[in-house]
Amino acid sequence: MSKVSGTVDIKARPRQVFEFLWNCQNLPKYWPVSQVEVLEEGERRIRFRPEFDLGGRKVSADCVQQIAEEGRKITLQGTQGMKMEATWLLQELRDGTRVMYMADYVAPGSILERFRLDKQVNLAFTEGLQKLKSAIEETVSASTRRAA
Repeated sequence: MSKVSGTVDIKARPRQVFEFLWNCQNLPKYWPVSQVEVLEEGERRIRFRPEFDLGGRKVSADCVQQIAEEGRKITLQGTQGMKMEATWLLQELRDGTRVMYMADYVAPGSILERFRLDKQVNLAFTEGLQKLKSAIEETVSASTRRAA
């Protein structure tokens, strides 16, 4: 099993960050995901199927996302395709929110394919946290301008 983890500080309130992360349709804004199909949606649980583009290889996963702690923690499990267990953890800061992400995953394919995909996942992860920060801060800024 491979692991990725990281932290990014975002200039937005925890509620805004939580709502952005909870909406699985936002995945293409920060991960290399070409499409997201929502399979089942509830108040505290969403089942969906994203299609990842990792170095030209399409990898799908059936995922279940759940609210573990309202406004603070979201868990994610990949149950089909790319197996994974991930957690988003939010910490309020004076001027925003610290977002921590931890994931364990098993890429599909042979050992050589997994090794290649691990490199792609690590690159996508590093870029993804910065894209997440930009996407949320732009969303917050746009809604602030509309409200003014």
